[in-house]
Amino acid sequence: MSKKKRLSKILGVGHTKGGVGKSTIAVNFAVVAASLDLKVLLADLDPVQRSSSKWAGVRRQLQDSGRDLLSIRCVGMEGKGVHRDLLEVGEDYDLIVADAGGFDSVALRGLLVVADALLMPANVSAFEMWEFGRMQELIEQANGFRVSDGDLPSWVLLNQVGVTGGVKEAKEAREFLAEDGFKAIDRVIHSRKAFRRGAEVGLSVLEQTGRARDQKAIDEMIAAFRDVAENVLGLELPS
Repeated sequence: MSKKKRLSKILGVGHTKGGVGKSTIAVNFAVVAASLDLKVLLADLDPVQRSSSKWAGVRRQLQDSGRDLLSIRCVGMEGKGVHRDLLEVGEDYDLIVADAGGFDSVALRGLLVVADALLMPANVSAFEMWEFGRMQELIEQANGFRVSDGDLPSWVLLNQVGVTGGVKEAKEAREFLAEDGFKAIDRVIHSRKAFRRGAEVGLSVLEQTGRARDQKAIDEMIAAFRDVAENVLGLELPS
């Protein structure tokens, strides 16, 4: 497979563990990116749940009814051609946020070959931490087939962290991950109702209004995206 320089960036949001908030992170990252004037594509690589596609469908219904929202294009991809599809469609975008299903799949493996970085959401329970052994195996296998030079940069995003006692839990999780060679980004996402509400109604936390609006949730998501975009992907974002 030829190696050529791309101007766009592909951020994989994936894990072999389900229920860790991958789709919630992916759709919110896509909206934050669009709010910063990046041309963004949301790629749904989960042929089973299609959570990002369902979110996008609800969002289109809101737009059709007159709600003024940022346009987020979402496409479904699956099978052995995912790596080629991501590279081809990426020529038209600044950033592709690819949401991979919570299991080992051909699509996830293809994503690992072409992604510029992989973000693995995880909560702080021991059960979540133990699952990283499988991800490590997949990443090491993918590194032998990468379309760009160098190994896949992979980072953990501690997600669904308890608002009470979360600082200690996050510290212990970082130490556990470090023992296995994994790095967690500086920012964490706490367990907040705003994230669950938004996912159900086709919105990001940025777009919720009234009593549903949670500024702490907004600040956390923007900070996490900026951390990944600037420090992992090397994107230049407006201040």
